[in-house]
Amino acid sequence: MRRPFPVLRLCAAALVAHAAAAEDICYVGYIMDRYCIDNEVLLDKPDVKALERPDLHSVHCLVDVGVCRDSGFDVLSDPATPGAPFCRAYSLDAAGTQAAIASARKVGSCRTCDPSGLVEQGYRATIRGRIVDASVVPAAIIVTQVLPEHMGCGLEGPSVPRHVNCERGIKPAPVPMPPSLGTPMPMPVSLGTPMPMPVSLGTPMPMPSATAPATPPILIDECEEDCAPCGGIIKYTCIVEEQACIDVNTSASSLSDWMCSCFAPAQGTAVAQVAVCMLNECTTDCSSCSFGTCSQAGQSCTDPDASAVSLSDWTCSCRAPAQGTAVAQVAVCMLDECTNDCDSCSFGTCSEAGQSCTDPDASAVSLFDWTCSCLAPAQGTAVASVAVCTVPPTPIPPTSVPPTPIPPTSVPPTPIPPTATAPPPTLIDECEEDCATCSGITCIVEEQACIDVNTSASSLSDWMCSCFAPAQGTAVAQVAVCTLPATPAPTRSQITPMPVSLGTPVPMPTSFDTPMPVSQGTPMPTSFDT
Repeated sequence: MRRPFPVLRLCAAALVAHAAAAEDICYVGYIMDRYCIDNEVLLDKPDVKALERPDLHSVHCLVDVGVCRDSGFDVLSDPATPGAPFCRAYSLDAAGTQAAIASARKVGSCRTCDPSGLVEQGYRATIRGRIVDASVVPAAIIVTQVLPEHMGCGLEGPSVPRHVNCERGIKPAPVPMPPSLGTPMPMPVSLGTPMPMPVSLGTPMPMPSATAPATPPILIDECEEDCAPCGGIIKYTCIVEEQACIDVNTSASSLSDWMCSCFAPAQGTAVAQVAVCMLNECTTDCSSCSFGTCSQAGQSCTDPDASAVSLSDWTCSCRAPAQGTAVAQVAVCMLDECTNDCDSCSFGTCSEAGQSCTDPDASAVSLFDWTCSCLAPAQGTAVASVAVCTVPPTPIPPTSVPPTPIPPTSVPPTPIPPTATAPPPTLIDECEEDCATCSGITCIVEEQACIDVNTSASSLSDWMCSCFAPAQGTAVAQVAVCTLPATPAPTRSQITPMPVSLGTPVPMPTSFDTPMPVSQGTPMPTSFDT
């Protein structure tokens, strides 16, 4: 009966792997993509071994180049002795790889990195996770955190990997030997007498003669990494720039005819060198292209730099006569209808009429709003037409001497003395108060004086307007009719004649009402010389 050594050995290995799988780990080291590890050399530095100098591995190669970024990441263990190679400690899962890419772009200096990043090569990080498969080397882990290198693993220190892989590829973990279960069963030395082999089975059958096959032609694909003349450098030349490598003729006699070709939608090829890729973002369908944004807005689209490395620089431009440009978006178009030549413009309509022209809203979407304005002192405006101008009248300045108010002719009412117990009477001056029966500015508007002859609250609507001298007139609770008094003609008694000297003056009567006495006896002299 055979002893079940193989079964026990397998059961023990499964128990060890299960125990390791439940282990939480924390590790600090270089992050390396599996593409460069499997190629054994760095993609952007083909003369450098990947596991010898991970400090020279560029962040650009790690997170920008598709074949490296998409191959998955490992965290490397530092060598135990100087000069020894770095080894693969743990293999990151897909989510952990994406987290490492995001962390590298924050601190790194590359095409897709943040502008503030400074690390150009040798990206290191602190990895926390849990082992999910310890049957392979490096062990596979589910990453829970990707932290900066300086964060470290705290007081517990970094984990110690059970096994490391210092070569490319994935290897099975060594199977631990179980303890001895007893004396092994001895193997028999002999199972019997061997059967003798016949010396001869007869005359051998002659083989038919045939011509030797022709030697196949030697083919060399200069884009393959095992190309003897090129040492794999050609393939890396195209891949580093994210271009395809094509060898149009793989004959050994046709060398240096490999070419780099740009990936769609970019266009461009070059023989034996990196191609210059062109991508017109106005006419191509790509993630950074305009997608007809400009044409849908009635604008033209131009790509000032159509190289594939200059993206999101397409420009929308307004069509003449409007003006305006914008990068990677629709432009704001401006059109001054007073100074441009367009269907809605003024064409000098205002200036020909001797008026000024203004466009209150010069955007290209606001048309026919240009305005003609009259020049001072004339006044007047009109939208999209000539204005009708008017000159305002010159105001007459008021006289410097204010009219003298006429004192009221009526006798003011005798105030009623208040009783000892009654409160003082309420007084309302209807020329000053604001009430329903007050004058307001009725008298003042007509340049008349307002007089409230009785300010008692029980005497309302008795205010009156009075004309200023020399005009005369009053009116109660309304505007007065003002008249100027006529000047009377003088009477005879008011006229004093001027005397004329002719000799002895003849006395003049003082009044024409008293008749002059005439003497009947003495005649009036006839000569004034006597």
